[in-house]
Amino acid sequence: MVDLHIHSTASDGSLTPAELVFEGKKLGLEAMALTDHDTVGGIETFLLTAESENLTAIPAVEIGVDFLPDSLHILGYYINHWNEQLVKGLEEIRKSRKERAPRMIDNLRRYGFDITLSEILAETSDDSTVGRFHFARAMVRKGFVKDPKEAFDKYLSAGTPGYYPRKKILPCEAIELILTAGGLPVIAHPKFVDTDTPAKFEKLLRDLIECGLKGVEAYYPKHTKEEEKRYIFLASKYNLLVTGGSDYHGPDCRNYKLGYGTELEPIPHTIMDGIEQWKKASLKKNQHQPEL
Repeated sequence: MVDLHIHSTASDGSLTPAELVFEGKKLGLEAMALTDHDTVGGIETFLLTAESENLTAIPAVEIGVDFLPDSLHILGYYINHWNEQLVKGLEEIRKSRKERAPRMIDNLRRYGFDITLSEILAETSDDSTVGRFHFARAMVRKGFVKDPKEAFDKYLSAGTPGYYPRKKILPCEAIELILTAGGLPVIAHPKFVDTDTPAKFEKLLRDLIECGLKGVEAYYPKHTKEEEKRYIFLASKYNLLVTGGSDYHGPDCRNYKLGYGTELEPIPHTIMDGIEQWKKASLKKNQHQPEL
């Protein structure tokens, strides 16, 4: 089993990067990718811990991009997490997260929720990475909702009372940022991409391929078997890699289990074949590039 989509306390997960490795090892995972939202802050600890546990670890990131209604994310695998352009780009994105938080607090208070910014920040390890999951956890802790899902469904998603949009980069800009850092850009949880029709989604996919997209996350807890097959078919049609992940944020996310994807079945290790081939080809290509 593998899991190429997990989150730590470096963004909005509830387990530290090291704890995720230990949990993955205990479950028998062979490979994991840390894909925190808009930050690479947890990667170094993640890599060092995984090395000590003899577990394949992939440095990665998940970037939310400007696409209405707030449902398009790009994953970047095997990034150079020290890349200056990537680090600066992610800093700007996190700045917009921090600036949005007080606006969401105001919205929730106007709706009758007695909640403060300090209570939201208490859920984070770094207030520069504050996101909607931190709001959800604070609302659960205060008894406003029974679980994070209810918080998102009723109050934190686009079109609900607590939501406030933040500044984002364009999809092609995120892909370029990942490519600049030597990474493999993949569209995350395509089910959540609101394009109205399959034909429009396929058109979007072609546009993203023009920008440099290299893969599709087909194995995912919220995908049905039919959707999974469709995304695998589209990947084959456009010569894209197939990936998969649980989108695990911690034990409080009941419908997301580390190492499990579509319909909570184990994510197959075979997805690593294409990714490893891409990695080898990328390393070989870089070795043959002339020095400037």
